[in-house]
Amino acid sequence: MSNKNTEFKEITVAEKKFFIIKLDPWRRLTFIADFQKDFLIPVINSIGEEKISGMLNNSNAADFDFMSVITSLSGVIDGSTIEKWTKRILNEGLVIYLRDDEKKAKLAFVELNDFFTNPIDILMLMKEAIMFNLEGVTDLFSNFKQSPTLAEG
Repeated sequence: MSNKNTEFKEITVAEKKFFIIKLDPWRRLTFIADFQKDFLIPVINSIGEEKISGMLNNSNAADFDFMSVITSLSGVIDGSTIEKWTKRILNEGLVIYLRDDEKKAKLAFVELNDFFTNPIDILMLMKEAIMFNLEGVTDLFSNFKQSPTLAEG
């Protein structure tokens, strides 16, 4: 949030306020590419492309079928993958909080147990960071599907 062009949103998880940061375009592209490989492809294979597309396009968080995703992930994602992605999200600086002295600080992996008592709250925070950085990803995939090939030109 130090750059005036940085996009962010404020959320509350477990009665604590956080700021979710949107990555710059290049880092966001690599984030999306890696995320789809580790998570989206296994989830799409498990619950279907139509359902996951609907979830990604749905701006109403109340309609987000998080339990379908969790159920799908449980069959394809293990603890080390969740840890890897949680560390990546936090190390990339996607989650910021206000310290007691009102200064902004990047949430660190080692602080998770200080902030949360329920593991679901950690998952919800990570989901918010991921979804905010995946905004527009279905548009990107649609553009690839609709773009004429060089041969069609």
